Amino acid sequence: MNSEMLICAEGVSFAYEKDRPVLRDISFALREGETVGLIGENGAGKSTLLRLLVGLLPSYTGELAVCGLPVRKDHLPEIRRRCGYIFQDSDSQLFMNTVGEDVGFAPAAYGCGPEEVRERTERALKLVRIPHLQDQSVYRLSGGEKKLVSIAGVLTMTPEILIMDEPSAALDPKNRRNLIRIVKELPFARLLSSHDLDFIRDTCSRVLLLHEGRIAADGPAEEILRDRELLEAHGLLLPLSLGG
Repeated sequence: MNSEMLICAEGVSFAYEKDRPVLRDISFALREGETVGLIGENGAGKSTLLRLLVGLLPSYTGELAVCGLPVRKDHLPEIRRRCGYIFQDSDSQLFMNTVGEDVGFAPAAYGCGPEEVRERTERALKLVRIPHLQDQSVYRLSGGEKKLVSIAGVLTMTPEILIMDEPSAALDPKNRRNLIRIVKELPFARLLSSHDLDFIRDTCSRVLLLHEGRIAADGPAEEILRDRELLEAHGLLLPLSLGG
C-alpha cells in the first residue's frame, strides 16, 4: 500500500445476511491530509462502511487496509489507536462521570502515566475549545457539548484519521457552526458521513456518493454537490446553500 494511503479498499463487499449484500465491490483510497465526505440516501451503506473500517462488523470480502494494516482481528487494537471513530450518538461513546475522566480514558487504558494523561486531556479539550468543561458531569452536557467531548476523547490518541458518522446530527446552529470550524482546523485526514450536505460542503474537499451499496460517484465536493441531476438520480437534493 502506498504510504500516503491511510485507507485503501479494493473490491470490498459485505452482507449482514447471506445473499443480501449491503456493500458491493467498494474501491477507494483516503490519502494523508484529505477530508472526504461520504453521502447517500438512507440504506446506501454509509454507516456500514465506516464500521467495517474500524472492525466493528464481522468478515467482509475484498481487501481493506487502514494505516497500512489489513482490517482483521489481530490488527484492530493498533487500527483503533491510529483511527479515531466518532459515533453518531455521542451517548454511546461517553461513560465516565466527568468530562476530564472520559477524555482521558483512552490514553490511560493504553498505559500512559498520570501526568501524560493529564497533558493529553488538557491539550485535547483546548483543541475543541471546551477546557472549561473538564470537571463537568457528562450527564449535564448539551448535545453539542457531548459531541465535542467525544471528539476530544479521540484526539488524546493523536489519530492519523478521524472518522465521523453524522457529526452534525441534532446540533443547534451555534454548535453546528462551532463543529464546522473545529473539523476544518484538525490537522489530519478525515472521513465524514452525513445527510447534511451543507456540512459536507463546508468541511470536505472530496465526496464519495454511495447508492445501493456501490460508489456511484467520487470526485471534488463542489462538483458533485452542485450536480442536481446526479444527486436527484440517487435520492438526494442540492445543499440548501445551493438552492436545494
